[in-house]
Amino acid sequence: MALVTEVVAPYRGCRRRDVWVDGVLWRTTSSDVVRAVGVRKGLERSDESLTGAIDEEEPVQARARAFRLLAYRERSNAELRDRLVADGYPASVALAVVDELQASGLVDDARYTEVAARTLVDTRRFGRERARRELIAKGVDEDSAREALDAALTPEVEAERALFEARSLAARPAASFEKIAGRLTHKGYSASLAVAAARRALDEAADVRDGGLVGDCDGPADLQ
Repeated sequence: MALVTEVVAPYRGCRRRDVWVDGVLWRTTSSDVVRAVGVRKGLERSDESLTGAIDEEEPVQARARAFRLLAYRERSNAELRDRLVADGYPASVALAVVDELQASGLVDDARYTEVAARTLVDTRRFGRERARRELIAKGVDEDSAREALDAALTPEVEAERALFEARSLAARPAASFEKIAGRLTHKGYSASLAVAAARRALDEAADVRDGGLVGDCDGPADLQ
């Protein structure tokens, strides 16, 4: 008989569980599997029986977990697979579940990339470079990321958005060229675009201030 001596999470908030049997790390799985099988400290069960129960339950729980993740938002093939592995499922189980969902159309990298690209540039207002990095970090390949961004953000629209952002920043107290250009670069606009937008926004802000001062001087003189 095997005695479960510990069932622990590697760190706070982690869904992965390390199962220790007879004082030795025996297996890693998900908290959902541990709960479904009833694995707990002090459990005595034959090694074969416990192994079989976990092997049977992992695909069931991995599929359910994948459905919950997809209900929250679209995910790429790689992102969903990595998330399941991080939750404690074996790579082979995660791959099989994601392949099944991809075959059924519930996971579609092309659809995901299109939606994610538009969210990054329209909702989060990122420039092309920052959006590209975000897509690649989520498992999108370089060519697909570039193609999606070509459709979601034309050079003309990106320039307009950089200038809009720069004008907003230029209107703030203590605005400076370095702060505006730095902020635009951080948001993923190219250095040349950030520099051009920052200069134009600051020039426009200066023109407005100068125009306001002239008006203030001319006004009283007209009244005399």
